[in-house]
Amino acid sequence: MRLNLSPKELRTLVDFAAVLDSIFMVEGEFSTSKKTVPHKAMIQKILSLAHESQLTDLVTLDEEGESFFPTEKCLGEFAEPLMEEFTAESFWEELIQRLGTRDFSEQMTEKSIQEMPEEELFMRLQECVSKYSTEMFEHGLSRLKIIEP
Repeated sequence: MRLNLSPKELRTLVDFAAVLDSIFMVEGEFSTSKKTVPHKAMIQKILSLAHESQLTDLVTLDEEGESFFPTEKCLGEFAEPLMEEFTAESFWEELIQRLGTRDFSEQMTEKSIQEMPEEELFMRLQECVSKYSTEMFEHGLSRLKIIEP
């Protein structure tokens, strides 16, 4: 199979590879697992193709001449801004969901959860989550405090 890409399309593919490469740089259980090996190999293939296509302002070869990496220019133009936005949005969403779920769990007993219709459970959970969503949107973390018992 052959894939013909215009220079602009190759650039877009390099951006995708740079984002995924940035994600895999996080040292976590999943990013270092065997499941990621084919994905990392594909990233190398894409970056190698870009390097061969003279996109050396976007891709560089390591000192050993074995692995390709997105350049700072490449990362700065697409991957880093996208990852920063994603991380910020994920932080707020996760915080809101966890606080809402915590409050919901404190209000409900196990028995009441089992007896309540699913739609009502969902609505009550959403009420708890919505309270934090509004709070975080309007005030960020400025009113979030830890109160010692």
